[in-house]
Amino acid sequence: MRITLLIVFLLLIMQSCKTSVYKDKIDQNNFAKLEVGKVYTFYGYHKEKQDFKVSEITQDSISGMAKNRNVALAKENIRVVKKSNPAATTAIVVGSVAGVALVTYIMVEAIRDFGDAFQYPQ
Repeated sequence: MRITLLIVFLLLIMQSCKTSVYKDKIDQNNFAKLEVGKVYTFYGYHKEKQDFKVSEITQDSISGMAKNRNVALAKENIRVVKKSNPAATTAIVVGSVAGVALVTYIMVEAIRDFGDAFQYPQ
């Protein structure tokens, strides 16, 4: 059971580590941070979501490939653009595992010391 929970926790962490590259309220149609050849997740105004590798950025649209099909999005329909951040994901996972190991070690040592305090003298 614990291993299953740990795996689910790690998967959730890995899915949540995305960095915002573009936000419409902040960047206001400035897509200069996007790079051709990189994979991004695009979010529209109606909660739609698309992942694809950008192949071209034009004046009014962004196009690319997603699962062997061409995709094109109008810039005016893009609310947020995010990219995966594998370094941050790795750091969070390693930090979490190290933290759990440290807390477990401290708890075991505390319980062991607590038990030694209540032994009867012989």
